[in-house]
Parts: sequence; structure tokens; C-alpha cells
Amino acid sequence: MKTGSSESFQPGRRIRIALSVTIAVLALGSIAVMVNVLSARHPQRFDWSGANRFELTPLTGKILASLTNSVKVTVLFTAQADLMGLTTGLLQEYERRSPFVTLQMVDHRAEPAAANALRGHYKIAADAANVVIFDCAGRTRMVYDTELSEFQADKDFLQSRQIRRAGFKGEMLFTSAIASVMDSTQTKVYFLQGHGEHKPDSDEQFFGYLKFAQLVADKNVRWETVRLHGPKDEIPADCELLIIAGPQNPPLPEEVTRLDEFLERGGRLLFLTNPIHLSRAETTGFELLFRKWGIAIVKAAAADEVYSSRGSDVQSTSFSAHPITAPLTRSEGLLLFPNPRVISVLPPEMRGAETPSGENLVMTSTNGITRSGFRDGMAYSRAGLDKRGEVPLVAAVEKGGLDGVTANRGATRIVVIGDSLMFGNEYIAAGSNRDFANLTLAWLLDRATFLAIGPKPLNEYRLNITDRQLRFLRSSLLLGMPGTVLLVGFVVWFRRRS
Repeated sequence: MKTGSSESFQPGRRIRIALSVTIAVLALGSIAVMVNVLSARHPQRFDWSGANRFELTPLTGKILASLTNSVKVTVLFTAQADLMGLTTGLLQEYERRSPFVTLQMVDHRAEPAAANALRGHYKIAADAANVVIFDCAGRTRMVYDTELSEFQADKDFLQSRQIRRAGFKGEMLFTSAIASVMDSTQTKVYFLQGHGEHKPDSDEQFFGYLKFAQLVADKNVRWETVRLHGPKDEIPADCELLIIAGPQNPPLPEEVTRLDEFLERGGRLLFLTNPIHLSRAETTGFELLFRKWGIAIVKAAAADEVYSSRGSDVQSTSFSAHPITAPLTRSEGLLLFPNPRVISVLPPEMRGAETPSGENLVMTSTNGITRSGFRDGMAYSRAGLDKRGEVPLVAAVEKGGLDGVTANRGATRIVVIGDSLMFGNEYIAAGSNRDFANLTLAWLLDRATFLAIGPKPLNEYRLNITDRQLRFLRSSLLLGMPGTVLLVGFVVWFRRRS
């Protein structure tokens, strides 16, 4: 039998194999380099997300193409925030589309030092979480995560109090914020003064409104004060929102007339009643004006026999499905009213043909009670006269603009809150009061400038499981899966041993 080396082990064959492998590796590397060069010169992006969530509209494209100054966008979120992925993904598309947009992401839990530095620089409250900051040449605009979602109530909302997230308004708000900080002419908000109102520049503990005024400024809004009791005093033409925060004295008739004319032209108004009126058993002097617009300021205090710490305050978790309060329902927010008055929309039988319909936004729990009696500055309930059950504390109305009126600026919006102290420096940080203030301002200041940019639809799926089922799933994940891997490993080991 003839012996010798197999052909597979001949030196020439080994060299040919090595050469073939080398050429193949070099060819693969060359292809990779060429693909990268082509992709760098001719980049293409594809949105594989549902409903094209990161695809920008032509209007946003035009805004970004018109940028000439740098806009710094800072995402101050936690990594676990519900909207973190959608927010950063969309803003990365803004950054890709414009060289003037730079994006920075800061996790305020993982990076507390950087987060605190940002809060100090932009004067953001220490307890404010999850905010997107737009900055252009010192002009800033804040967009909070509570504003980013569009919510929809379940059909049985009154029983279930369930709200689902139906849309993401990121592009509308982000594009609006960029346009806002690029425009040197800021929106104007005015605080009415002259009736003992809270002062927006005061840092006084309970009655000062400095922290609330900062929230106004976060919207890239410039605020000023205005008086209406002089013969030539008028609400300025550039007033986008008038805030009447806790007046202690009634207005003059001509002031009420000017306020009504402002609302007829599509004005926006935020009114907060002062608890001092209640302690005096007095009316506010604005009752007839708001009744015309469908809101009743009741001469009675609101109380809750269960959800209260002092008896005169109300802790509320009962909200309507209105855009202002839907996010609070979703996040299980809690509002603290130190000493609220009853505020309610007029029932249908009390509204005229021209009276706009509205909605009660915040109520006490079913343990609420009205207190229409007053003695020595304290309110008490009168048997047979006061009501029990859910008591409304905040109301809002909206009425479309009047056709043919050239001065009309859109829909009139009014929010009346039954306690001005809840936005004071002391209480604005309590519970969800700051979020409520921010959402109220966002709704009142919304002029729908970017109606062409609608919210991107979102689908949420709710999994209802019992505690027993939850324990079973936890055990399966923590014990069952690792145990199965160990069992398979043991079987393989045992078979090899045998």
C-alpha cells in the first residue's frame, strides 16, 4: 500500500486557502468602507416606529430651515420616564435636520450635580421633574412632560376615573417652543393690580406670587402689571392672558365693563378668589361678570370631611377629563386648597342662549360639604341649606370667536379657581399644585398657532391581573426561568457523565 501525505496537507493547497481567505477579508472590508462612504455622502433614514412618530411635518421642516441662530435643547428627564424614548427620539430628528439645534440629555437622578446646575441656571424649581428646556440667546421656553400627552377618558370615566394616553404632542410643542425662542417679541401676560391682589414680584411666604410668576416666565412670556380703575386705563392690546389673583376689594363698574369687552374679543382670563372674602362673608364683586360667562362664584366655603388636615383645607384627587386636569388624573395627582370657595359652572337651566357651557375641573371627594354660614371669620354648615357630595372647586369655559369681529383673536377661555393661596409661594410646591398651575397656563396661552401639527396617535394596552396572578408571574420570572436553565444544564452534564 502506497503511503504519503494527503493532498489536503500539501503546502501549495495551504497557501491557496490562506490567500483566498485574505482576499475575501480584504474584499469584505473594502465593501464595508464603500458602504460607509456612500451612506455618509447620501444618508437615508427610515422611521420604523409605529405611526411614524419621529417623522417631522413640512411645517417643522420650514421652521428648522429658517433657523439662523443656535438653539440649545436640554432634556432633563429620568431614564424611567414614560415619554423619555419618544421625546429624545423626536428631538434627535430635530438635531439631525438642522445644524443650529444641539441636543443634551441629563438624567436628574443619575446626574444630580448636572441637573442641579441646570435648575439653578434656568431657575427651575427643585421639585420640578421631566422638563425640556429650549434656549436661544438667553430666551428660554420650558415644556413639561405633563403637557406632552393628549388623553382620552374611558366611556365610564365617572366610575372608573381611568384616562388613557391617546396622542403625543411633542412636535407641536417643540416646534412652537423653537419658534417662540427665535422670536424676540415675547407673549405678554398681565397681572391685574389695585384691588389687594397677590403681587407677582413678592417673595412673601403665603401671599407672594413670585414662584407662580416664574412659571409664567417659563413659557417664554413676559409679564407686567396693569390697573383698570383710572378713566383712561385699558387692558393692553398685546395682552394674551390677564391674571386676577386674589383681589380683596371689588372692582369698579367700568373695570367690569372693560373686562367683559376683553373677553368678548377672545381674551383669556385666569381668576382666583381670595379666602379673605370668605372670612368677611363677602362677595367678590365679579359674580355678575362670570355668571354671564357661565361660571358661578358661590358665597360658600368648600370642605371635605375626610380628605382634610385642618378642617378648612381640601385635598382633592377628583378631576374631570378636561385637558388641564386629565394629566393629573393619569398621574394620580393631589391638589391642596388651603381654604377654598365653591366654584361651579352654571347648570343648563340657568344658562341663557348665549352663555357658553363649561366644565367643573376639580371637585372634593364624595365626602365634600358646602359651608354657607360664617361666624367670627369661620365658615360652618347650615343644616338643610348646605349640600353634601362632590363640591366643585375649579371651573373652566371656552367660547369660539365671533365671526366678523376684526379684533377677535380666537376662542375666549376662562378658568376660575376657588382659592388663590394654592398658587402662593408656600403652597404652589404642595402636592401637584405646580403641575396644575403649569397646565392651566398652557391651556390658557394656547392660541393653536401650529394646528397643522397634530398629535401623533399612541396605543396603550392595559393588562388587568389579580394579586395572585402577579405573584405567579413574579415567581415564574425569578425562579422558573433560571430553574429551567439549571435543570437543562444538569441533564446535559449527567448525560455526558454517563
